Amino acid sequence: MVICCCSIGSDEGGSEIEAEFESSIESLFSAMGRLLATPELTFVNAQKGCLKYIPTIIDPLSTVFSERRLSELLVELIARVERGRIGIPKLTAIMDIVKSRLFQNSVSRTTLLPIVADNIKHHLPGNDEDLKRRSQEHAKTRSRNKVGKMIGLEAVEGHAIIPISETSKHSEETQKCVELLSEVMDILYSTDIGPTHPDISYMIHILLRDIIYSIGTIGVNDPMAGNMVAILMSLLRQMPPGLFSKFIYTFKADSTKTELFKFVNDALVVFKNLFSQCFFPAVWSEMILLENNILLAALEQFTETVKNDFVDPFEQIPWNNFFQCTVAFLTQESLQLESFSIVKRARVLSEYGDMRLRAAELIRQMWFSLGERKRIQFVPGMVGTFLDMALVPEPTLRRVAIPIFFDMMRCDFAQNSSFQQVEDELINRLVESIESGKGDTGFRDIFHETMVSSCENDHMGLRDSGLRMVDTVTKLLDHLLDYREVIDEVDSGSRMTCIVNLLDFSMEVGRKELYLRYLYKLHDLHVLSQNFTEAGFTLKLHSRQLEWTEDEVPHYLRSPKYPQLLTQVELKEALYKDIIQYFDDEAAKSWECAIDVCDELRQQYAEELFSYSQLPEILKHMANLYEKILKSVRFEPGYFRVGFFGKAFPSFLQDKIFVYRGRRSEKLNDFETRMLERFPHAELLRSLNKPSLEQRNSNAQLLQICNVDPVMNLDGNNKRMSGMKYAEESIRRYYRSNDVNKFIFSRPYHKEPKDPKNEFASLWLDRYTLWTASSFPGNMCWFPVIKESSIQVKPILFGIETLTEANEKLRTLVLAHSSNPNEDLGSLSLKLNGVLDPAVMGGISNYEKAFFSPEYIEKEPEDAGHILTMKKLILAQVPLIGECLRIHREKAPDSLKPLHQKLEERYDAFLNHLDEAYGDLGFNVRDMKDEDLQRDMERLQKKRLALNKKEERQKAHVITRNSDGMRSSNVGLSRSKSSFSSTLSVYSGFGQNKNTTTKSMASIPRSGIGHRRSTQGSFDEGVIGTGRNLFLLGSSMNKLTSIAGEENETSSSRNSSISSLQANPNRFSFALENRKSGQWMNNGNGDARNSGISISSTTETSSRNSMESREELGDDEPPSLIPPPLPSIPPPLPPKQKETTLPPDDHNPPALPPKKPPLNMEGRA
Repeated sequence: MVICCCSIGSDEGGSEIEAEFESSIESLFSAMGRLLATPELTFVNAQKGCLKYIPTIIDPLSTVFSERRLSELLVELIARVERGRIGIPKLTAIMDIVKSRLFQNSVSRTTLLPIVADNIKHHLPGNDEDLKRRSQEHAKTRSRNKVGKMIGLEAVEGHAIIPISETSKHSEETQKCVELLSEVMDILYSTDIGPTHPDISYMIHILLRDIIYSIGTIGVNDPMAGNMVAILMSLLRQMPPGLFSKFIYTFKADSTKTELFKFVNDALVVFKNLFSQCFFPAVWSEMILLENNILLAALEQFTETVKNDFVDPFEQIPWNNFFQCTVAFLTQESLQLESFSIVKRARVLSEYGDMRLRAAELIRQMWFSLGERKRIQFVPGMVGTFLDMALVPEPTLRRVAIPIFFDMMRCDFAQNSSFQQVEDELINRLVESIESGKGDTGFRDIFHETMVSSCENDHMGLRDSGLRMVDTVTKLLDHLLDYREVIDEVDSGSRMTCIVNLLDFSMEVGRKELYLRYLYKLHDLHVLSQNFTEAGFTLKLHSRQLEWTEDEVPHYLRSPKYPQLLTQVELKEALYKDIIQYFDDEAAKSWECAIDVCDELRQQYAEELFSYSQLPEILKHMANLYEKILKSVRFEPGYFRVGFFGKAFPSFLQDKIFVYRGRRSEKLNDFETRMLERFPHAELLRSLNKPSLEQRNSNAQLLQICNVDPVMNLDGNNKRMSGMKYAEESIRRYYRSNDVNKFIFSRPYHKEPKDPKNEFASLWLDRYTLWTASSFPGNMCWFPVIKESSIQVKPILFGIETLTEANEKLRTLVLAHSSNPNEDLGSLSLKLNGVLDPAVMGGISNYEKAFFSPEYIEKEPEDAGHILTMKKLILAQVPLIGECLRIHREKAPDSLKPLHQKLEERYDAFLNHLDEAYGDLGFNVRDMKDEDLQRDMERLQKKRLALNKKEERQKAHVITRNSDGMRSSNVGLSRSKSSFSSTLSVYSGFGQNKNTTTKSMASIPRSGIGHRRSTQGSFDEGVIGTGRNLFLLGSSMNKLTSIAGEENETSSSRNSSISSLQANPNRFSFALENRKSGQWMNNGNGDARNSGISISSTTETSSRNSMESREELGDDEPPSLIPPPLPSIPPPLPPKQKETTLPPDDHNPPALPPKKPPLNMEGRA
């Protein structure tokens, strides 16, 4: 009302009233100023009321009072408020003043702006003292929270664990300050308030640095982050031309340029954060594009500052920040035009252009503006930064960025005579970038083209080494892009293939850090797929890079699984234990592989490390592994040849052939199903013919799959395999399908017109032999074929192979039943029935019709030797089938008796047919023996009996140790020393007396001669001395050997033995046997053996006992199963091994072993 009255009085021309009114207003403001300056707390409410209502009179008062003077009074009034007191009311009053009509006047605004800017500056987030205090408390709270979580407490030292979000709130003054600043910038952007350039200039000089710093102190998720960035964009957008250089000049008063250095670095770091993190919602595309355009213009301003002010003396940090900031700008997602729609891309290009190219040009100019000595300081640190720029999918940008790499190579070469640093960093960053999704084939092509051109035009000596580096990087890019293409596939097969390709490449170029990176990726995939054998072999690749030394593990060989193990011996030992665990897993059952690793550990513990405390455990583990090999059942894996044809397959599979190791008991149909699940769009080729060129180039996926047979590795140089022919079937079975890298398969076809009655005469084979890159099992379930050869197999040779395979299967069945009495009879029954009653293929009659006819012999005279071989193979089946029938007769239950009777009848018919068909050869088929088979059976039986005896002795030892009474009883069984010169012993079978080392008899010393029962089994009395020819099948050579009854190798060996016996009558021995009973005396344990009387000299008995103990362990080969003539010629003794035997000391006889019964009557163990 007072203001209105004054306005009326003024209109009536009362100058005195106007002067009095102005004086009253000034007195009022002076009084309010004194009130606001009073520090007493009792006046706080009055002060708040004053600040609240003063702004309400500004607009009316400005109509009757000088706006300039009113602005001055308001500035004086606000300045009277002590800083730090009643902050919110003061900022609210300033906000109301800014919103008033007074602030829109350019003259008044010039007066008010300093006090407004000063209060804003004081309360910005970067200057918020309360926020700083809270930040310190926040750091302490994080530490308390971390400790509390580690020890599982809800409070630490009396402090409750506070959620971090509660400590990161800004003060109310700061929030009010940001609102005020935003309002000021909005008003200054208006076009109807007069000139604003002086105001913008003032705001930049006073607030720009603080605004940038404040943005750097808040996070992207801060509620006021968006407002602060918008304020900065508004301030930079309204910056007049040339103002930035004037602003920079204000820092140059300091000759050290410390403040300029700090400002430039702060600004570049904040800009980089703005590019790396989006402070606005992603849908605000227009706002984001505008922000980028404004900041790019600011970067162009900073370019001149960095170039002019930080070159001499050279400051690396501003340059480094500039490069990183600019690269962050052009790599941000919001500027990747390739991801935009066509319409949006066109609109952006028309309005802003491709801002990435402007930024790339800035980088190129800045880089080459530096001298070579300055550029070397960014090598190799900036390689990764510029690589991010080169990986942007824009060809023009790539052609700008890639030459920088070559310049880096030149700088590195000029200083170090090598560009190894650049190459290492480039490869490491490429791996990380490609795996994260950056880069494509376009980058590979431009990189190769640009770098090759630069190397070829170089005159500093970089040409050859540079071209090698380019070739290495290009190949690496191919492998990395292949891997990235399949990295998200559910099936891990393609990923494993790509990783192995990367492993091979890394080893080839000597990149051990890269090698180890992908080795553990492969290991993790194998463990995830439960391929524990392959996982073990993969870790073995790492262990081979380590030595058994205390040297520190190089950084590129550190295991991510054991980062705490720093010495090579510790890491290698830990890896070996993991490998053993993988090989011993139930899903792997690769016990032979585990034994190899255990043996190396054992050797280290015993001979190098002298860690005897570890030896018992590793030796027990090895014993357990050997026991599993002998007693556990394992299925032989199948192997499959897989060819990938067609352009639709990934490049690393196209036109390649692999051999796959099948899963346990996996058949061909199952494997084909698995491959089709992996490649659902693939088509199976049912023919084994080589695919045509059209099929190879077709846009399809064609799979060619077939079985392949592994070829057992019998290399004579391999010590392990040299004695494989004497191994048990369970051991041979493993090596038939393991430790192999050679495979064969055949493609049958009819070369001549097929005979409708007998197709065997025209059935040819194309026999293919494949060699894989590595042996199975290995670090993969499949390996590429590196070599292939083929031959043609004639029909008769195919028949010989078929017969040889059939004979070998029969032999395998016989030995399996000999070594394991509990072997299942089913496979033997099926095989016998298939051989003796071939209802489908017709058996050997087809071969006889096809190849034994006079017409064939006349047509193919060069096959006479093959015909004879085939006949011998047919005859070789006689003893094999006979032995199989004997086993079948003994083990067949009543339900199989009719089948067995039928088999016996077919066998008799088979023999009759052979007598009739092959009688012209002079052989009696019914008297044929397979000496090698009998020898092997005997050896297996002895090993089995030795094992049984060992188990019985172990059981007896346990009983003896646990029972004093049993121990006394066992000791009582010991035979006391006797002065008798001779005794008599009845031979009653193997192992009846566990306290003797003799295998076949308990001997009582007697002077002179000895009478010994043969342990070879029954003798064929109707064979020797008849003068008839016999045939013995040699299983290893698959051929028959004719042995005459009078002159042969066996008789020669026997004659030499006879001469030895005649020279030493004390070594005379002969056998008595009762053939009429049909069986030997039972030893009481269900074991039917020969019975008889044995008499021998004391010396001979001791020697023979020692030799027979060795035979139980398989050291000596058993003698021939064909006995000498009886009774005039004594049987040959087994070859006596050289050994040193100490004579017994009659005065000091050896003591008996503790807790064990004596092993013989003479007290010798």
